[in-house]
Amino acid sequence: MNQLERLNIIDAVVGAMLEGGYAVSERCDVRPMCFDLIAKRDDGILVIKVLGNADALDEDAAQKMIRIAVSIKGAPIVVAGRTSTERLEDDAVYLRHNVPVVTFKTFRDYAIDDQCPIAYAGPGGLYAEVDSQRLRAMRESRNLSLSSLAGMLGVSRRTISMYESGMNMLVDVAAQLEEWFGEEFVRPMRVFEANFMAEALGESAARPPGNEEYAIPCTDAERYVIGELTEMGCDVIHVKRAPFDAIVQNEDADLNVLAGIGCAGESARKARILKSISDVTGVRPVVFAQEAHAKNISGSPLISFEELARVHTPEEMLELIIERS
Repeated sequence: MNQLERLNIIDAVVGAMLEGGYAVSERCDVRPMCFDLIAKRDDGILVIKVLGNADALDEDAAQKMIRIAVSIKGAPIVVAGRTSTERLEDDAVYLRHNVPVVTFKTFRDYAIDDQCPIAYAGPGGLYAEVDSQRLRAMRESRNLSLSSLAGMLGVSRRTISMYESGMNMLVDVAAQLEEWFGEEFVRPMRVFEANFMAEALGESAARPPGNEEYAIPCTDAERYVIGELTEMGCDVIHVKRAPFDAIVQNEDADLNVLAGIGCAGESARKARILKSISDVTGVRPVVFAQEAHAKNISGSPLISFEELARVHTPEEMLELIIERS
């Protein structure tokens, strides 16, 4: 996929989200970026990357997507058409470094019709997550023994027992059972919801690494700002490959901001995208710069390093950001 084709798919993704009632950020065209768009509908936030080849998502970019998504209570999602070896199937979920990957059709079906995919890629094919208790109830209500149902499917009695104990099944087998019983028992894959990663992959996969574990190299400006914010009692999540450099939070002060760090001259373009993301997510923006000759930049509050040094509490920081918004 060349760049023009990728931009066309990004435009199609934006169109689908707007049709589905999402608010969508400006495209993040400042390179390098670990995501292209952020969108929100109701309480659901998506951090979206569009790729031709899903294998182009490396572990570093995936961790950055997860780090950002979890920090703003959103879900990371990659829209792609193929891997290095095969085309991706519609209505199915693939994982790359714990980030869900879906086709454009799958994404569009959810954005417009709230239709979640029903299968995920695993060793040997596509699998469905089943409601095991419902499957058992359906079998027993029809007076079918484990052996009888196993014979109908051409599998062992033990396999049916494992299905009823929570083991997932090949999607073709699940479809055959639903057709026979005339009832649905396949659970949709809710990859577009923020809690999917914790529920499906475990809390460790959904928890972004801390600053020390993440080990992002800091510029002098970033080191200074992060140090000042931390000293005043803020939790600071340092990020890279994004139009912001840190997520700054303090629960007691109700402080939650996306912060850009750098000189005002080079921050104008990033600040514009930052403001767009803020408008979508509701998370306030702020830009910290060595010097500040204005109150804001591209709609984002602007605070100089000298002004930052005079702020001593998260409450004072929030008050200054609101004043300049």
